[in-house]
Amino acid sequence: MGISIFKFIFFFNFFSHVTAVTVAPDYRRIGNAKKMMDLLEKISESIHDGYFVDLFVRSSNKIAIQMYENFGYKIYRRVKFYHFF
Repeated sequence: MGISIFKFIFFFNFFSHVTAVTVAPDYRRIGNAKKMMDLLEKISESIHDGYFVDLFVRSSNKIAIQMYENFGYKIYRRVKFYHFF
């Protein structure tokens, strides 16, 4: 089961979707994922009038879920079989 996580950014009609966030092991835990997500949010809001970002995380990936929650994202729904195939 996957978890759909989102964070509202404000404004009007559009949204951004995160396909993957990957940071090399030597560069983890120093804020790089946060910087990438902040940049995505900034671009989504300022250029595309985006008001939310969505992404999918495997429900067993507790570390990633905690990281996104620390960034201000909330679990929106659970999607059965999202990562099954």
